[in-house]
Amino acid sequence: MTKSGTNDFHGSVWEFVRNTSFDSRNTFLANRTPFQQNQFGGTVGGPVVLPGYNGHNKTFFFATDEGFRLHSSAQNFYNTLTAQQLTGDLTAISGQIYNPNSGLTQPFMCDGSGNPLAPLADGTQPAGTPCNKIPSQLINTNALNYAKTLYPAPNLVGNPLYNGLDLTKTITRQDEGNLRFDHTINEKTSVWVRYTGYSQPVSGSGGFQGIVHSIYSHGYNTGGGFTHTFGGTAVLHLMFGRDSANINQFTHYVNTTAPSSFGFSPNFYANFAGGAAFIPNIVLQGYLGNLNTSAHNATQVDKTHLSDIWEWKGDFTKNYLHHTFKMGADFTSNNADALYLNASETYYPSETAYYGLTGAGLPAVGSGGNSLASFLLRLPNSYSRRNTRETQHGGWIDGFYFTDHWKATSNSIFPCSANSRSPRTRGSNSDLRCSTPSTRWFTLRQMQPLSIPRMALCRVRPTSRVKCSSASSSTSDAEGAPLLGRGGARGWWVPESAP
Repeated sequence: MTKSGTNDFHGSVWEFVRNTSFDSRNTFLANRTPFQQNQFGGTVGGPVVLPGYNGHNKTFFFATDEGFRLHSSAQNFYNTLTAQQLTGDLTAISGQIYNPNSGLTQPFMCDGSGNPLAPLADGTQPAGTPCNKIPSQLINTNALNYAKTLYPAPNLVGNPLYNGLDLTKTITRQDEGNLRFDHTINEKTSVWVRYTGYSQPVSGSGGFQGIVHSIYSHGYNTGGGFTHTFGGTAVLHLMFGRDSANINQFTHYVNTTAPSSFGFSPNFYANFAGGAAFIPNIVLQGYLGNLNTSAHNATQVDKTHLSDIWEWKGDFTKNYLHHTFKMGADFTSNNADALYLNASETYYPSETAYYGLTGAGLPAVGSGGNSLASFLLRLPNSYSRRNTRETQHGGWIDGFYFTDHWKATSNSIFPCSANSRSPRTRGSNSDLRCSTPSTRWFTLRQMQPLSIPRMALCRVRPTSRVKCSSASSSTSDAEGAPLLGRGGARGWWVPESAP
């Protein structure tokens, strides 16, 4: 809904401000989180006046512009690998980790000095003291390179649950503008057109330091209308609308090292639609990454045309004797398109947990293990790659209606209406509704998706019942009794509350 200009020029401006000085500190942080927000806008409207043209009393415009700026900071807590853990020393974790080369039946072994025993040719270790230290010979060099290159170092001290805090700045810039023109062709005919556009880029944290997530939302809505009066007894309204909305998202590491340097296959990190290639996302349960790899903020590329709608609408009103007839139709398309590109590996504790014999004195099956150990050994629980385009096209929804407001006497109006709404992919439905002067409503509902019944002739009885006859000769004035409609469609008079 937008305003129209007038014969006088008018305008307004406004602004709303919030910043760090006005906000309190988070109880769990030593300092205030940086925050700055500005909302502002303005309007202007009046007659269209151009060289050689004066639009007073005929042509008007109205424009608005609104902006939103927000600079805030993320507050994402996480656990990242320490320098000690990158050497394979997981002594600080709870629970025992097991050597997958032993069939997950034997823990990793250390000597009497606490040093990990060198593995044998098959990857198992000789007998020793159970420990949580992985021999350097078993650590995957590509996994180690990935962690050292892309994962942040710990930066949080004194927190018993986390060793990392991401304070990456989130920047939101939103702009929206509207422009409308109204023109009176003559005393019986007028037209209007309107355009609304918006743009909102947002950049911020992807969950931990070193990875960023950006969103760009943009779109427009435009419309136009035509109104014509026929001899003072009839009015025609025609309208057109177009709506388009897009959301594009991109999650990526700040470091631009070639994905191939981490041992990934080109068929995994590249060859996406449009030739895209990026570093796959590695998820460590309990540490780094989004376990829901199909979520929008975990998808490397997400281009969604979520609204692609065209609409045509018409309404006609006619006064004839004691009747006011109103009728109209609405046709709306329904389309969408989305492109999703994603590649990820997920690591769980299960790949280094116990899966040996059961019995007294033995660990429970599935106990122990740690996703960091699984990662350092490069034993992912699952891989995921998504190179998908989802489309919805050719859909449409149509609607029709007809009403008659009959002024039976100078102080009594008896309305009846028929309407239908029919999505292309679903069955249509229609009904005929009448009311008495006491506003008690009755509805004849078609039980099948057939055509709308012809207008019924209804008479009011002192008992507040309605007697109607359709195109056929069958009638009924008993509430709840059957009535035969057009084409043999059966319905029932059902009393209901006034709308």
